[in-house]
Amino acid sequence: MKEFYLCDRTEPTPIQTFDAKRIHYITRTRHTHKGLEMTYVTSGSARHTIFSGDGEVLSDSIVKRGNYFVIGAGTYHSYHDGSPDFAVINLLAKPAGIDPRLSADSTVGEIEKILLFGSESSKRIPFDTVCYDYRMTLGPLFEQILKIKYSKPAGMLGFYRAYVMEILLTMLNRSGDPGRRRGGNIAENVKDYIDVHFSEQITLNEICGMFHYAQPYVSRRFRETNGCTFEQYLQRVRMMHACDLLIETDLSIEKISEAVSYLSSSPFRRTFKNHFGISPKEYRNKHSAGSGRQGT
Repeated sequence: MKEFYLCDRTEPTPIQTFDAKRIHYITRTRHTHKGLEMTYVTSGSARHTIFSGDGEVLSDSIVKRGNYFVIGAGTYHSYHDGSPDFAVINLLAKPAGIDPRLSADSTVGEIEKILLFGSESSKRIPFDTVCYDYRMTLGPLFEQILKIKYSKPAGMLGFYRAYVMEILLTMLNRSGDPGRRRGGNIAENVKDYIDVHFSEQITLNEICGMFHYAQPYVSRRFRETNGCTFEQYLQRVRMMHACDLLIETDLSIEKISEAVSYLSSSPFRRTFKNHFGISPKEYRNKHSAGSGRQGT
């Protein structure tokens, strides 16, 4: 894995019209670029700090998989204390690459106006703010730009421009999502997160940190909205996924328990039996009676 140690940059780093790269395990001091810097965290965690041009701290938080942010020209940021698996996809874009009418000095409002073809909107691109991709749809767009960079198709800059605009427009529209406001539907956002990440070791405290909400508040809202606790819903999702694996695959009970985030098969078997009244093996045999497959 690469590790980067850079001095504080007092001058912005020049960039190409568009560029994209995946960077692993970063320890990078304060820096900025002459253009937009769009970042998506794909794995691990690190402390991320955003500074204004005069050095004021705008944001200081731990960023993890699924976090994303846009750093505007003239805004500085840094990474520290990255975990060994910390990795991001970094996209750099000159405003003029998005539209020839834009320049390095273009304001956020001017960029938004171009993206919206002059129409008015109350939503804003979340510049210099750490957000969370709870729908997990932004990551694939960042990955697609990397593929374009390395495959070099005809009209590559056109593809870059199209995907960068889609990313910025998606971020702009997300800025009004109910779950991003106090009192909004944070319970549904947490539920969506569980549906995607049930196979990982996740906790309500960790998720609340990502969404920047207090755990007691989210716990209460989740129970009121879904009729069960966070732990009960997480267990339900894992058990239903385990049922699918038992019926549709030949994976061993041990492998299935790992797939739904159990560290060993013993607690998985116990939880499964408490949930369904029969063991995983009995469940597989019962639902595979006509297929000739028997459980292990």
